[in-house]
Amino acid sequence: AAWIVLGYALTFIASIFLSYCFFGKYLPGIFQHRGYDFRQIIEHMSYGTEGIYGIPIYVSCTFVFLFILFGSFLERAGMIKLFNDVALGLFGHTRGGPAQVCVASSALMGTISGSGIANVVTSGQFTIPLMKKYGYSPAFAGGVEATSSMGGQIMPPVMGAVAFIMAETLGVKYFEIVKAAIIPAILYYVSIYAQVHFSCLRQGFGRLDDKMIPSMRDTLKEGGLFIVPLVVLTSALIYGFTPTMVGIMGTVAVLAISVFRAHTRIGIIALAKALSETC
Repeated sequence: AAWIVLGYALTFIASIFLSYCFFGKYLPGIFQHRGYDFRQIIEHMSYGTEGIYGIPIYVSCTFVFLFILFGSFLERAGMIKLFNDVALGLFGHTRGGPAQVCVASSALMGTISGSGIANVVTSGQFTIPLMKKYGYSPAFAGGVEATSSMGGQIMPPVMGAVAFIMAETLGVKYFEIVKAAIIPAILYYVSIYAQVHFSCLRQGFGRLDDKMIPSMRDTLKEGGLFIVPLVVLTSALIYGFTPTMVGIMGTVAVLAISVFRAHTRIGIIALAKALSETC
């Protein structure tokens, strides 16, 4: 099952360590252990808290689920369009505008999505065709999008599952993990911005057409309210609320904000209906 879903790499690594449980007693020196029978290994892996039902599953079922739910509600409410429009307004005038828009939108998307793959799927639908339209090669467009999206995993407030696992394993507050990610995230995106700028300068790419750059005033007027849930989320972390409570507060803030506009209200209702049917 792991091979089909995730590929051979994880399957191969897991198989090596599982084999060590069975055959480690035959290895020499420091690699040898006292040996475990089949029943003991299976019970430890299946029923104990150090096997399948360990910290990663616990964190996924408590913290990660709520933050994924928070991000899903924000996306359905129209946050992706807001991020794209803000990125267009801020960086569309710069050298290599389409590529810089990709970098900025992926960074913004990272604040609500802890998955690099999800970041590519959402923002990439807009930024990759935009770059190709202005003459960027498919390889360059895909490279900029993938690199920018993967950095979204460390963008505060750090929605990636690994951050929650780190906090639980190390026994520190989640906010400490968020603080530790601020400087690396800034350095990461500053370096990408610089590399894209000089690459576009070398290849002779220019800025976006003025007609494609939205007005920042209109953009913020239309969707500026959706900054509120992110402010609520960050403030709750600073004030020391638990990650569970932070996720609930953020989701409730999205629901409260979305009712002010008809199109976002419809999207949120549809998502809530789908979740209820799934449950």
